[in-house]
Amino acid sequence: MLVGIGLTHHVGSFFDRAITQLEIPHLFVDEWRYFGGLSRSVAQKIWRRIFSRPIQYQKFNNDLLKIAIDYCPDVILITQGLYISPKTIIKIKNTQKSIFINYATDDPFNNQISTSDLLSCIFLYDLYACTKRRIMEDVEKSGCKNVAYVPFGYDPTVHFPQSLNGDSDKKRFSSDIIFIGGADMDRIPIMQSLIQDPGINLHLYGIYWKRIKELKKHYHGFAYNDVFRKAHSGTKIGLCLVRRANRDGHAMRTFEIPACGTFMLAEKTEEHQELFLEDKEAVFFSDVDELKDKFYFYKDHVLERKKIAEAGRCKIRRGKFTYRDRLIEILTKVN
Repeated sequence: MLVGIGLTHHVGSFFDRAITQLEIPHLFVDEWRYFGGLSRSVAQKIWRRIFSRPIQYQKFNNDLLKIAIDYCPDVILITQGLYISPKTIIKIKNTQKSIFINYATDDPFNNQISTSDLLSCIFLYDLYACTKRRIMEDVEKSGCKNVAYVPFGYDPTVHFPQSLNGDSDKKRFSSDIIFIGGADMDRIPIMQSLIQDPGINLHLYGIYWKRIKELKKHYHGFAYNDVFRKAHSGTKIGLCLVRRANRDGHAMRTFEIPACGTFMLAEKTEEHQELFLEDKEAVFFSDVDELKDKFYFYKDHVLERKKIAEAGRCKIRRGKFTYRDRLIEILTKVN
């Protein structure tokens, strides 16, 4: 049984397809059906302010309990699990022999995105698969006895090179450098530094960029599915930034950018250096000045850029980096 968000660009959807590929009988509980449509409604905002939970919280937990009891799954894999009550997990454990696994896409101790339910449930999981090494010790201290590092991956049905169709696509997606992700406070100065050169064609995709006056004209909406692929096909450089508030050592884009055949310029972290040969399969930077130096060099050196992009894509395709591979890895780590 899989619990997660079923939108095509979410990890829950990636695992759903991976389980299907492995021909494992399963049932997918899509959290988006409960929480997605109400996320911006006035009623939802008022309810959250009063109760600190979504309107559909109780229905979701009641349904999850009933589904688990009826379906009797051997394994329940949860991607994050922000609104799963500890009472729900305890009730399922009291009636089933299900193994509970959490695939932690975010840092559960990051109070900007976590919930009290998520923290309260940590000790109940039989395996906590962490996408960040730096959270593992805290997860252990919170009572989980089986903690493992399992990185992000990519979905070959979603992340692949896609050609631009005609002049309209070229006009829309051609850029010098793109970044796809939210406008975190520590990311804003990086983009502001890049646009000091008015000739740079920077494309920004994701939440909150349009709220920043000097960056608003570089905002191009959200990038999902074919827009995601075309944005990467149309750019010279794909920028990969980790999320410091999440204690990231790598990000989802770490795998998705090279999988799309795009040259990746990424923050220099231990995990990035473990994954890619520096200056051969990806290029790294430690600060804004180094980022700009390497951006200007590779923007103008087409052959070097394409060689590294191709090597990065080969590394991703030949390695075991798909979510199918991640699923197998997770299941082998269950005690």
